Amino acid sequence: MNPSKSGRQKIKSAIECRFDFAVASHDVPFPSLFDMATWLHPAYKENSDRPPHNPIPVGDSTTSSVSMMENLFNLGMEVQQSNQEDADDEGADIDTIVTNEAYGTLHKRNQYDNDVTVWSPQGRIHQIEYAMEAVKQGAATVGLKSNTHAVLVALKRSQSDLIAHQKKIERISPHIAISIAGLTSDARSLGNFMRTECMHQEFMFDSRLPVSRLVGIVGNKTQTPTQRYGRRPFGVGILVAGYDEKGPHIYQTCPSANYYNCKAMAIGSRSQSARTYLERKLNDFKDCTAEELVRHGLYALRETLPSEQELTVKNCSICVVGEDQDVVIYEDEMVAPFLESLEDKPTPAQAQPAAVGRAEADLGPGLVPPISGQPQDRPDEDQPMDM
Repeated sequence: MNPSKSGRQKIKSAIECRFDFAVASHDVPFPSLFDMATWLHPAYKENSDRPPHNPIPVGDSTTSSVSMMENLFNLGMEVQQSNQEDADDEGADIDTIVTNEAYGTLHKRNQYDNDVTVWSPQGRIHQIEYAMEAVKQGAATVGLKSNTHAVLVALKRSQSDLIAHQKKIERISPHIAISIAGLTSDARSLGNFMRTECMHQEFMFDSRLPVSRLVGIVGNKTQTPTQRYGRRPFGVGILVAGYDEKGPHIYQTCPSANYYNCKAMAIGSRSQSARTYLERKLNDFKDCTAEELVRHGLYALRETLPSEQELTVKNCSICVVGEDQDVVIYEDEMVAPFLESLEDKPTPAQAQPAAVGRAEADLGPGLVPPISGQPQDRPDEDQPMDM
């Protein structure tokens, strides 16, 4: 059967209506577009061997997916009957027509995320949003600062027991360090670029590059691939900790090329729990010592862990930079003294907010080594940063 032009338009309108409804409600009950197309064929309505889809509630509406499909069935029957007199043995059947229209509609809907230079009708650039989703998949990292110091605390991941936990914190210059969440290769590229900029400043002007200027340069670099055809945004978020003439700094950079001057920030997987802790304790950070900042950072980082996971010397890294102190990165066994101050605290799944507050109040000084002491030199491990 070969439906007329008006019949084809009815089918296309019905499919687009269903797609709009599914996207708006985040409810797509069909495993594939072909399944949705075949549901429009009236023959399947009478086929008792084909079980119907289960009703799926959508928000507060009482309309279910099945009831909407019933309407589409009826529309398909009307189209078939209205074009019965125009049926032609050489024409395409209704299954072919509907399937082609369905795939055409899908192509129309996805054509806005094929390249970073294409705007969607809603004023969005999907490629940038996808890159920001990559940051949310990375391991969590936390940054916070006081009047004298800036601290980074990061969670490291290992792909398997055969692979070492990969580094998340990198030294850029004696007064700047970064922690990443997202694609490792992109972080490595931006890290090398930041080192080069710092070295140029020291070579040309014999002075350290201000943190704010470095972050601005990185923002300009990451903006370029968001506006040029054939390139993709950097899929990594960076927390920058540094100390310069204006004091300690914590900056956040995004794949969208935006950057923010933060008092405290957490990015990566499950980072909302860490940000909630930081917001609750924000007023306490201003007058904290370096040791107290590290302790708060570990508390915030622990909030991002699943209930069955704990902070260990293998999956945790700490970085401190501050007044009269260059960047110091603590890895592996050097993290143990900091974690010991948390061992008598309950895990996030067991702790209540009030109990955590009492535990922090009972914590006395002197449980961690002085951060002003530099760690012993040890060879750098050639391990890439992971997500």
